Amino acid sequence: MNVVLVLLCIGCVENVIFGLRDYNKELDTLEDTAIVDSSDPEDNPQPDDNPQPEDNPQPGDSPTSEPDSNPDDNPQPDDPVEQPGDSLANPRTPLMGEVVINELMIDPDAVADRDGEWIELWNVTDDWIDLTGYSLLDLGVDDAPIQVLNGNSLVIPPNDYLLICANGEYWDNGGITCQGSFVWQSFGGGFSLANGEDEVILVSPSNLVIDSVFYQSGFSVVGASMGVSPSDANYVDNDDLNNWCDQWSFLPQGDAGSPSSMNDICF
Repeated sequence: MNVVLVLLCIGCVENVIFGLRDYNKELDTLEDTAIVDSSDPEDNPQPDDNPQPEDNPQPGDSPTSEPDSNPDDNPQPDDPVEQPGDSLANPRTPLMGEVVINELMIDPDAVADRDGEWIELWNVTDDWIDLTGYSLLDLGVDDAPIQVLNGNSLVIPPNDYLLICANGEYWDNGGITCQGSFVWQSFGGGFSLANGEDEVILVSPSNLVIDSVFYQSGFSVVGASMGVSPSDANYVDNDDLNNWCDQWSFLPQGDAGSPSSMNDICF
């Protein structure tokens, strides 16, 4: 009986020992798990739930970087190339009606006709007009090239005048400052303004008529030039002799006229 009790006691002790060993193992396992669970999340970085690609723009995104070039930095074209007629150095030739026969000294009184006759031409454009090589003629035998005087040119500034005289000398022609001249000759070989009926025709080197005026006997006034009214100074209206009248501004040597200036208005 005593032996049986001793064996039972020994079995109980062994069960206790084995139970404590198993408990200790479970305790160690729990401690290890707690250590892992209690570690700082920053020590174990986790991937983002939704990783986004870097430097890959999404559709509809606006670029954040500035363009490489600014429109203001783009080279600009050079200044426009000068066109014929833009300057004295680059004049152009006229079309029909762009230079108008504006005033005629037909019958001077202070000096002889061969010295005192002159023709005023008006450039009615905004361009510089060159009459180099142009001529004066009538329907008869008169035909004379316009000649340059005193180193001048035959270029007319915009909306300005050109005086063409039989005699270019100021003190001999009645006090007129002229830019061009013509050979005065009434029977061919030159040009002159008849005191009776005559024609004044301005032509280009290719015989293009730029303007013309035909006048009749009794048109001119002794000692005064005849000028077309400013409002009628065009190649159509200056054909009507009713739009012309004598000019009354005094000239240095006693005759009357308005060379190189706006004509007096005709009433």
